[in-house]
Amino acid sequence: MNFLPIHQNAKTESNPSAVGKFYRQTSPSIRWWFLVVGLVVLGPLLFLTTYQIVQIQEARQKAIERDLADRTQSAAFAVSTRLQVGIGHLDSLASTDAALSGDFKSLHRQAQRVSQKIAGLTGIGLMNRDLTMHFITSKPYGALLPKPPSTRMAETVFATEQPAVSGIFEGPFSGKKVVSLGIPLFQNGVVTHCLFMAVSSDAWSELLKSQQLPDEWRIALIDQDGLTIGRNVLPERYVGTPVVTEFIEQMRAGQSGLTSFTIKEGLPSIGFSAKIPGYRWLIAAAVPRMVVEAPLRSRLAWLMGTAIGMFMLMGLLAYFAGRRLETWSRKLLRAVQAIKEGRSEPVEPIRVQELDVITQSLIKAHYAKRKVQEELRRHEDHQEQMNAKLALSSIDGLTGLWQRQGFVDQVNQRLIQRPEEMGLAVTILFMDLDGFKAINDTQGHQSGDKILIDVGRVLRDIAGLSHVVGRWGGDEFVMCVFVPHDWTEAGIHELVTRIKRRIEAIGHNLGCSVGRAAWDRSINNLEQLIDRADESMYSEKMVARRRMSQLRVVRA
Repeated sequence: MNFLPIHQNAKTESNPSAVGKFYRQTSPSIRWWFLVVGLVVLGPLLFLTTYQIVQIQEARQKAIERDLADRTQSAAFAVSTRLQVGIGHLDSLASTDAALSGDFKSLHRQAQRVSQKIAGLTGIGLMNRDLTMHFITSKPYGALLPKPPSTRMAETVFATEQPAVSGIFEGPFSGKKVVSLGIPLFQNGVVTHCLFMAVSSDAWSELLKSQQLPDEWRIALIDQDGLTIGRNVLPERYVGTPVVTEFIEQMRAGQSGLTSFTIKEGLPSIGFSAKIPGYRWLIAAAVPRMVVEAPLRSRLAWLMGTAIGMFMLMGLLAYFAGRRLETWSRKLLRAVQAIKEGRSEPVEPIRVQELDVITQSLIKAHYAKRKVQEELRRHEDHQEQMNAKLALSSIDGLTGLWQRQGFVDQVNQRLIQRPEEMGLAVTILFMDLDGFKAINDTQGHQSGDKILIDVGRVLRDIAGLSHVVGRWGGDEFVMCVFVPHDWTEAGIHELVTRIKRRIEAIGHNLGCSVGRAAWDRSINNLEQLIDRADESMYSEKMVARRRMSQLRVVRA
């Protein structure tokens, strides 16, 4: 229908038919109005759908990034555990009578037996202070040995008197790419040699493959020079070659975390790197962006195809609906004309429900989106609260050791790695301070807290990276010891004696009762093992009290 403007010039007022013809030529038809309304309704719907697809993709990418970080940290822990196992084997050899007495021929035989039990090991050797090899298990004792191709690890061991790892190099005897792990060998309190083992890159690549990452993911172990030690995909091509520039710069800056780069295969990727605790190695995992963005592209392609189809359908609907409305308009005009002329004709009702349906759909979509956002916010708030509670409940605020639940979680994580398959035995030491209550009663809780802090420092120093230590409660402490199976009972006894001496050295007539329990087939879980160690400690404390009572009677 056409409407006349309020102001008209004289020409239009004198010629109404000219006005109608002008508006019929310049006004859009009903079909165009349908198309405009359809675009107005469909446009926000497509925008909202696109926005939700992008939001879902961003959430998926964040989930992948979290998974990437978790898996990288898990792989770093596996590498650290494997290094600790190697250090444990070397420590066992370094503490033998042959090593301590300088009987290196016997030490060579013992090292040969140990090297046969460790997968991926190319040899165990001994290096002199002048950086020449004394022996290597892959050669007979006394054989003439060439100069080692890499001495940086041994130089670090002699300089720091601490364990060290090398970069990757080609082994002179095996012809394989290897890395070496070395520890100092003490004689009469002086470092005289470096005891080391060489592990092939194949062993590290197999360790990375055992992490069971998705097929498209890449993970690599990198040495301090930026060379690849092991890789889960195509290790034969990339082991020993430099990694991409981004990671070399990251290593030089001492950084780790999430980054974007192009992997060696030439694929833009999202990567995460993590340091190996206690060593200068780095582990990096990457997911190609095409894997992350593939769902977004497919959804957008689907959306584009859907939009094109809807636009075509909307054009057809506009055409037929326009024709229908034109028919209704003609009938209405005939009815109006009939009324004007005094005639009466029935008027068919014109009903349009589509706009209402689209409006309701938009409202529902809006409320659905808002509900999803509210649920996400509640979930994020809940997750932050849980993370904060977990962080507060895991570490003892006084001693800095693991609290009870944190200790149990840490030990269970290590037990998942199956230490028995790595040649390790598990022993729990349960410790209770003797004389601590008297100190609290006579000197006050402030002195008691200082003693607990000193005890925590002593236990943390003794545990190092090989064992797990925690505060069980009050003046009770617990330590999980991972030692090689060939450790004797005397070795555990020596560790217990060292703990007691260090705690007694704190002063204040402080002592310590230590109970111990070793994991065997009769143990069903960690809690049962801790209970046995607790009972052992209680028995030791009772024996000590009876001994003191008998001594008082004799003195009396």
